[in-house]
Amino acid sequence: MKSNCLETESQFIQKHPEVGMCYCAVDVIDENGSVILPTPYDWTPDVVPPALAAQIMFYHGSISGNISNVILNKRVLEKVGLFREDMRIAADFEMWVRISGKYSIGHIDQPLILLRSHSGQFSRQRNSYVTCMAEENDIYQTLFARQPIEEIAYAKNYDRRHRYLQYFHFMIRSLLFGDFDLAIESYRVISRIDKPIRLLGLWLLTADQRFFRIPSKYTADVAEQWQTFC
Repeated sequence: MKSNCLETESQFIQKHPEVGMCYCAVDVIDENGSVILPTPYDWTPDVVPPALAAQIMFYHGSISGNISNVILNKRVLEKVGLFREDMRIAADFEMWVRISGKYSIGHIDQPLILLRSHSGQFSRQRNSYVTCMAEENDIYQTLFARQPIEEIAYAKNYDRRHRYLQYFHFMIRSLLFGDFDLAIESYRVISRIDKPIRLLGLWLLTADQRFFRIPSKYTADVAEQWQTFC
């Protein structure tokens, strides 16, 4: 944490007591502590209502991107429950989705955290991705159910053409690298969410998502409209 981290977060929560959690931007550092990825500009509003949070996370994943840059109030945990200990990878993502179902989320667009990136991180190990695939599918189904009714068809199509094909791509790469156990486990997860033969057709048609890409519904233009609304 940078020296002003807790003070800034505390001031933010005092200003916005309605939020269930808040997260800040981060500067990514390497093994030696050098900044290798300064925080980019983020158009997300300071206070993210539940409907917008559902849209952001459905199309872009965990809203905070990490767990080290999040602060929340004990009363929120008492209301929504504790982290799920049966989840190895996506427990933080699942918690943010659970919180955003009842509260707004705060966003501090300042890099208050130095986040270290290194090759030994558990989440970057190839065999951890299958676990992530299995755990996050139910999370995305929860977010899918929160999308506006008029956008459900689009959201379903996006999910299949984006997230499902990412899973399929991982399975194919595992096969090409000769990691057959990982490929088989990936196939089992994929089979539970869609028909592999249909995904094979989409994967070939889009040349591994290089063509016919479907854009996210949450873009800078949408964020600007929410900023005005908020």
